[in-house]
Amino acid sequence: MAEGASPSLAEQPTDVLALVGAELSDALTPGHLTALASTCGALQLALRAALVELKETRRAVSALLRKCSNPRKTEYTLEQAASGDVDVIFGGSKGLDDADARLMARCLFGNACFSVNNLWAYDNPRLGDAGVAALARAFQRRPQQTLKCLSLTETSMGDAGA
Repeated sequence: MAEGASPSLAEQPTDVLALVGAELSDALTPGHLTALASTCGALQLALRAALVELKETRRAVSALLRKCSNPRKTEYTLEQAASGDVDVIFGGSKGLDDADARLMARCLFGNACFSVNNLWAYDNPRLGDAGVAALARAFQRRPQQTLKCLSLTETSMGDAGA
């Protein structure tokens, strides 16, 4: 490499490449990461674990969206969530737990495109302090996100979740 020249991407250490992959990942729209990984053997090798995790997360988010779709309309899709077309999460009596709430917080409410006006998570006894706290932190990071309705009755939320 010539003096003063930047190293190529292929010459970067694995941890730097993993960081690049982490910064580029988005569970709702991972197409750019897949395309990027397929263009360079070194990136593909470095991003393999991130891609596997991203695909698993994408499947989990898709299942969660189906679980929390409006019962009177069609099921929500990842594309609708990514474009901001999901305004209500119908999670009432759907068996939601802390893991579901953490997934919502990280992948849905943590996504800049996602905009929901109503979160109905009532009658989910396995939804407790940890899940509710994760949702609260996600909303604190997005002050422009406002909820018209937040229903958490009949959950296991205690003082720590409030």
